[in-house]
Amino acid sequence: MDESVHRAMARWPDVPAVYGYIGVNHRGDFLLQGHVVTHERTREFIHRNYGLDDQGRAFFQNGPQRAYADLEATPWIYRLMDDGQLRTHTGQPVTALREAGMTASGDVVIVTEHGPGLLHAQDLDQLADHLQSDMQPLDDALAALVAGSGAEVTLLLPAGRVPLHGLGDAPLPSRFGYTPQPEPDPNDPRSAVSTHRPAWRPATDTE
Repeated sequence: MDESVHRAMARWPDVPAVYGYIGVNHRGDFLLQGHVVTHERTREFIHRNYGLDDQGRAFFQNGPQRAYADLEATPWIYRLMDDGQLRTHTGQPVTALREAGMTASGDVVIVTEHGPGLLHAQDLDQLADHLQSDMQPLDDALAALVAGSGAEVTLLLPAGRVPLHGLGDAPLPSRFGYTPQPEPDPNDPRSAVSTHRPAWRPATDTE
C-alpha cells in the first residue's frame, strides 16, 4: 500500500466506506462505475492499494476511503508465467502455493499467501506442463478428478507442490471464505452504495 495512502488513513481515520463502485471481473480487470480502467497510472494506483481484509472482502484503499469491490469470480486472478512463477492480477509475485482445486467446469482455483483466486483462462493450457499424475493420459486423470473418483494429480510450481483437489460444483465463496459482493453494515447509515451493481459488469458488456 502506498505511503501516501497510509498517511491519509492516519489523518482521516473515520471516512465512511463505499460499496459497489469498483469491481473485478473474471479476467482481472478493474472497473469503476461499470467501465474498465484503462488509464495506466490509475490502474497502477489501484493495483498497489488493492487487497483482501480478514473478513474475505476485497477492497481498494483510495486514500482515506475504502472502496469494497464486487467480484465476478474470486478476489485474485492468477497468471502463470512462462517459467512457472505465479503472479496476481495486480502484479504481485507468489511465494507460497497453499492449495489448488479444479471445479466441475474445469476452472482452476489456487490459494496462495495472497488468498484464493482463479487461474486466468488463458493460462489453463500451460498449466498442464506443471501437473503430474500416475494416471495417463493427463486428460483422463483430470476427468476422473472432477468426477470425484479419487484420481491423484499434483501441481508442481516454483512456489510449492500441492495436490489438485476436485471441487465439484460447490460455491466457491463459501468454500474459500470470501465475499463476492460486500454489503454495508445496516447500522452504519453513512456508507455509500453504488446504484450500478454488480460493479464488475461493464455498461456496454454484451457477453
